[in-house]
Amino acid sequence: MSTPVAPAPRLLRAGLVTLWGMLLAVGAHVAGSGEAPPAVALVPVAAGVAALTWWATAHRIRFAGALVLLALPQLAVHALSGYVHGHQVLPTSAAMVAAHLAGVALMAAGVAGAERLWWAAWRRVAVVVGPVRSRPRPVTRPVAPSPPPLVTSLLDHVVVRRGPPFSRVVSVPVTRACG
Repeated sequence: MSTPVAPAPRLLRAGLVTLWGMLLAVGAHVAGSGEAPPAVALVPVAAGVAALTWWATAHRIRFAGALVLLALPQLAVHALSGYVHGHQVLPTSAAMVAAHLAGVALMAAGVAGAERLWWAAWRRVAVVVGPVRSRPRPVTRPVAPSPPPLVTSLLDHVVVRRGPPFSRVVSVPVTRACG
């Protein structure tokens, strides 16, 4: 049975949290400035947030973790967009900061609730499927090796053995030079 931290479910969770974080960041930027952030700002932030959420989904994401995972893309998109467009990097109006914080808190509560439901569902599935999968497999007897094939015994006279030839000549040391 797969687990919530297996690669496929983990990729799904990381992808969804990244998507929510990026949608919230883009929506907040459009609502605040009236224009969409440039792709130059979105692509590196999305890649960084995806890597961070992949790391974070090794465990259950709670409210504080979701708060950080959703606030980082907002700050990064706003900072990069401000740098690219040439305006302020951080929001200055209290209304904009309050709107960002309220949106992040609301989304973090949603992500934490979804994570709670996700892990509860996996626990229920593990209770039902776990005993079925945990049965030991039957032990089989090892197969006896088969006898050597008949072809080798028929071709024994043809096989050339490697090494120097055998000789019964006794070698005697040479005591004087030849010639």
